[in-house]
Amino acid sequence: MNIAQVDGALEFTLGSSTNPPPAITTVDLNYTPFKLKDVHLARMRALSQTVELRERFFPRCSNVLDKFMDDETELATIGRDTSTEKRR
Repeated sequence: MNIAQVDGALEFTLGSSTNPPPAITTVDLNYTPFKLKDVHLARMRALSQTVELRERFFPRCSNVLDKFMDDETELATIGRDTSTEKRR
């Protein structure tokens, strides 16, 4: 965890019983905060650094994962075809 610098994303650890599940909170949809919380910024930084390290140290795995993720998005949209897309 220290190498990947994911201290901001500790809720994504596998099999961790030390982290309780996050509490569900209500959100006022009429109020939109434009400033991200420091927690969210730290999480985004940690995840982007993890992706950069993945691409740097594991380029072959990175290509395979990117292809896999592209295939997953294509599979997710197969059932949502519109009538114009079906005619093609």
